[in-house]
Amino acid sequence: NGVRADTLSYELLQRMYRVGFRMIGLCAESGSDKILKILKKGQDLAATERVLRWASQLHYKIELYLLIGSPGETWDDFVKTIELVERYPVMKASFYQLLPYPNTELFEMVKKSGQLLRAPEEYLNDGSQRRNTPFFQTPEMSYEDRTRAFDYANERLKGHLKRVNRKFYRENAEEIFRRMGFKGRLADGMAALYCTEFFHDHIFNSVLAKALKLLARKRSLSLRMKKVSV
Repeated sequence: NGVRADTLSYELLQRMYRVGFRMIGLCAESGSDKILKILKKGQDLAATERVLRWASQLHYKIELYLLIGSPGETWDDFVKTIELVERYPVMKASFYQLLPYPNTELFEMVKKSGQLLRAPEEYLNDGSQRRNTPFFQTPEMSYEDRTRAFDYANERLKGHLKRVNRKFYRENAEEIFRRMGFKGRLADGMAALYCTEFFHDHIFNSVLAKALKLLARKRSLSLRMKKVSV
């Protein structure tokens, strides 16, 4: 589950990182203040962006949870959500078709307007917000718009997410190689090789790679123990 941005401070994120947290998921919902107000989120976009800046500075892995097809959301509003992801080093962006649960304000709203696409007793049993299967539609976003939005967002963000992940893991690899005793350009070069697609596709999971990783861990542990004994 993600957390609310307005519950976090820079000091809390620092403390979390010190005790071992390395990934944070934020329930951002939307990149539009208009939609956040309609959803009665109780926080504005500025709060999300503030935490995204802090988490980036502290080198967290960041995941955002985002909604498709909120009441009143237009295609332009949805594009603002995609642009929110593109402004920050987000490593994973999870888009969900908004699901109306019975006995909620959203459910009553879409049921009254005849916008439900399936009966709740059906979609509550076999529906999934993770799949591209809208549960209702609105005048602003039809069924076709909603399925298109899901595919469009994932396709448009593919390159951005890949670049962020590659940069994060390369920096992490450089740090690990330096802790193992490698210096300067040698550590940079080994990290660059380690993070190539070829390495991961053809070498990373080989028997030799597993043996080398085990050796590297032992060497790193040995160096740490020497520092502790000193």
